[in-house]
Amino acid sequence: MDFSYVTNGNADPQGKQPVFFTCHPEDFDQYFEKVCRDVISLVDCAIYYTADGAAPLTSPEDEASLGSMRLMVVPVTAALLTQNSRALDHDLVFAAERNIPILPLMMEDGLDGLYSQLGIFRERQYLSPYQVDSSAISYQEKLQQFLAAVLVDEQQMERIRQAFDAYVFLSYRKKDRVYANKLIELIHQNPEFQSVAIWFDEFLTPGESFTENIQAVLSKSDLVLLQVTPNILETVGGVPNFVIREEYPAARALGKPILPVVMAETDSAALQAVFEGLPTSVRGESEALQARLLELLPTLVAQPVRSPERIFLLGLAYRAGIDVERNVELGLALMEEAARAGYHPAMHQLGGVYFWGAGVPRDRNRAIYWARLNADRCAELYGPHDFETLGARNNLAYMYDEIGDYGQALALFEEVYEGECQHYGAEDSRTLLTLHNLASCHYHLNHYEQALELHRRCYELRVSTLGPRHPNTLLSLGSIALLSIDIDGPEAAKQINEAYVREAIAFYGEAHVNTWGAVNNLGYIYDKLGDYQRALECYAWVYERIQQTGTKETLPKAVIMLDNMAQTYKRLGNPQKASALMMEAFELASRNLGLLHADTLAVLDNYTELLCEQDRAMDAMLFLLSLAADCTKAGGAADPGALTFLYKAALFAEGLGSGSDALALYQRIYDGWHGVLGDDSRLIQDVRARKRALEQRGVPKNAGLFRYERPNAG
Repeated sequence: MDFSYVTNGNADPQGKQPVFFTCHPEDFDQYFEKVCRDVISLVDCAIYYTADGAAPLTSPEDEASLGSMRLMVVPVTAALLTQNSRALDHDLVFAAERNIPILPLMMEDGLDGLYSQLGIFRERQYLSPYQVDSSAISYQEKLQQFLAAVLVDEQQMERIRQAFDAYVFLSYRKKDRVYANKLIELIHQNPEFQSVAIWFDEFLTPGESFTENIQAVLSKSDLVLLQVTPNILETVGGVPNFVIREEYPAARALGKPILPVVMAETDSAALQAVFEGLPTSVRGESEALQARLLELLPTLVAQPVRSPERIFLLGLAYRAGIDVERNVELGLALMEEAARAGYHPAMHQLGGVYFWGAGVPRDRNRAIYWARLNADRCAELYGPHDFETLGARNNLAYMYDEIGDYGQALALFEEVYEGECQHYGAEDSRTLLTLHNLASCHYHLNHYEQALELHRRCYELRVSTLGPRHPNTLLSLGSIALLSIDIDGPEAAKQINEAYVREAIAFYGEAHVNTWGAVNNLGYIYDKLGDYQRALECYAWVYERIQQTGTKETLPKAVIMLDNMAQTYKRLGNPQKASALMMEAFELASRNLGLLHADTLAVLDNYTELLCEQDRAMDAMLFLLSLAADCTKAGGAADPGALTFLYKAALFAEGLGSGSDALALYQRIYDGWHGVLGDDSRLIQDVRARKRALEQRGVPKNAGLFRYERPNAG
């Protein structure tokens, strides 16, 4: 399979970090260019892909190319999660088995349930390019943080390569890959040889000439290891194999030292006959191998004492598979050795690796441990106001913000913001990013007035430095628009939100979820002002576009938008339309969010309230009973949904004056749940008290209540 690539400015991919893009074939045209643009704008890499996303990648050459990747990027869609594809069934599995970091990009809303059910994604945090939350860290900042934890820039790549004492080229038959892995392990398990880079076919640039790549790698090598097994003597269709035909003669022509290493018993006379001038061989599992390596690689004997920096660079190499086999365990061990020796870049990198789960299980506690040590170490080395210290503390604040510890994040963001104002100036993009994050922390801590004040300051500075329609400027405007509704009141908020809607339509377009959210919020404001007709126009505008784009099933906000529109129809005196929309919203929420989701229950309460306003309280009660029966059928008598809806129905029965029906329902709830919840639970105590009150009134029991039909929405 031919691998194509994309680079910045169509530059040569040689030397650039290889990233692989995979997706469901249906998603390629929609997302490939955007994903490439987002990634390449932040890191100089080569993004590889295959023109045919369904063609298998199972040949040794294909697996070698995939194995060389430093990162695998995948757009997450309903198609990917629900249909078989090479991306899900092979590429991502391959990456997980090889500890290649995976970056899932959530391209559609409403897929969290499906996403978490798949083992390949269960422990992986996704990023959402299209879901802009004005109260959260931006997608661009998260993407930059992730890429920094996974990939290394060109300058650092050169430093990594200089950290090796010697380069060895491993010549072997691909069918002997198991032996090759064993040989590499035998060499690198000795700490003396961990600074020896071992090149083999997985380090060749995908899509480039195999022979030219071999020549280039051989010319840079200090030693050639010839892995000896019976397969090394095979011919293919009467033609000598590639090692005999190309690699061995090229190594001799370049005058490279050659060390044959026997990994399986092989005819020595045949070897001498096929490989002219073959040096004396050694066995792989022998002390002679170690001695010959020291003899043939004199730089190892004279190597300087390994500094923490050098240990860290070697750790990066093993973790990412840069000029050595990918060995995440060894890479992390070396990085932690450097970190414990006080090398703060190692602390920073470890924090990012564990925070994102970049090729390792995600561990937020360990991430924050290393990030905190990094911040303290930078302050110790450079002082509290140095840019290195500010960067380390900003990174720690970011982690606290992501895990919801907004108090810790706020204190750090305040400190970083003050320092960045002094170092970079108040209008610098880095300072403004911290100001936005600081405002968002205040929002999460319910400090709404402080949040609004800071977002306004950030917006004004971004307008003057970035322009009114830069994504970051719009993010600030959206934050102001949202906060102004509750703080400034609907009349003042109307003007701001109208402006935000105009800018959102101009920048995002009419088919973007951010625009829909802006128009929905404007409808909410009109509703608060009593302008129900204009509110309805906003809700209907959003609903029409959700229908046109076919995103109703995957957009969580669709439930709230439908319910908002239904409430407005009710206020305009059209209960039939309101009832139909509420039922549509309820069924949508039931399918995609679950019966007990807060949004589902809110819509249900609105629907039953509407039925009561229409003198259809009995229909409301029977509808609740039908839901309880569905839950009981699916989950048994102790199902939480059955309890919830039976309790709501019992309250309706009491309200209707049907004490016997209510008593029967309370008895059923008590019998099914007091053993589960315990007699001391508040709900059971309430049910017991209500049941006792009805019994004391002499209300007769009714066992025939549970015959019903679900009422029509109209």
